[in-house]
Amino acid sequence: MKKCSIIPFLLTAVAAGPIVTPAWQNHMDLFTTPSACNSSQELMSCSFGNSSNVDTCCVENPGGVVLFTQLWNSDVVNSPTHQWTMHGSWPDNCDGTYGSFCNFENTEVDSVEEVLKSKGEYELISYMNNFWLNDNGTNDAFWSHEFNKHATCMSTIRPSCYDNYTEGQNVVDFVKMSIRQYHELPTFTWLADAGIVPSYSQTYKAEDIQAALDKAFGYKVFVGCTNGTILDEVWYYHQAQGSLLRQNFVKIDTTYASTCKGDVQYLPKQGKSFVLW
Repeated sequence: MKKCSIIPFLLTAVAAGPIVTPAWQNHMDLFTTPSACNSSQELMSCSFGNSSNVDTCCVENPGGVVLFTQLWNSDVVNSPTHQWTMHGSWPDNCDGTYGSFCNFENTEVDSVEEVLKSKGEYELISYMNNFWLNDNGTNDAFWSHEFNKHATCMSTIRPSCYDNYTEGQNVVDFVKMSIRQYHELPTFTWLADAGIVPSYSQTYKAEDIQAALDKAFGYKVFVGCTNGTILDEVWYYHQAQGSLLRQNFVKIDTTYASTCKGDVQYLPKQGKSFVLW
């Protein structure tokens, strides 16, 4: 992985327009706990030299490159036929490396599902069982793996970074952040808009898939293929302004080269025709 480029945070004037309510807001509470940091503390991740002077509750460090990743698993039972599914939210380091299973402040969990139940988040669980699916095992095992491997390396959602932390709140916030950003990245729609839809008989040029997603996202994305020819994964790269609890993400180019080559298959699923809402 190459080093991420540093992108300055620019404030630009925008013309007033109608207020558009995001679709998720009409159906589910995906607002995370308010950040305890003030705006002067909340720097752009990967935009500073001496990390010793940074409050890591207020800026994501060292994992300042945040990936929101999605899967296309054609062989997973009941996977939605017209949606990609969630893989996870990952904090890569600014130098291109990454940590895993950091267990900041002993925050690993045995079961994400049980934590969500203890918080009364049954609607989240129902949603995740449709759109955050394990290809080999229980969904809860996948969610718990993703939280323990990646979320416990996220500096700004450590328990000590909350004003009034309650047990498991960081789990709820990680899940809500991941689902909310999933909604901002409609991979199936972006590909379909370019005429790229699942098919048993048709193949697509790797460069056409890449171009469609790059254009829709606005920056280069990572597109993954099994054996270089079967489309199965997309990663969207971001930096974060301040705490992840702000959910203020800035898009950047991928730091990994895509693995799809030549003629690529985009295989149909045998699941259900779910829609997001």
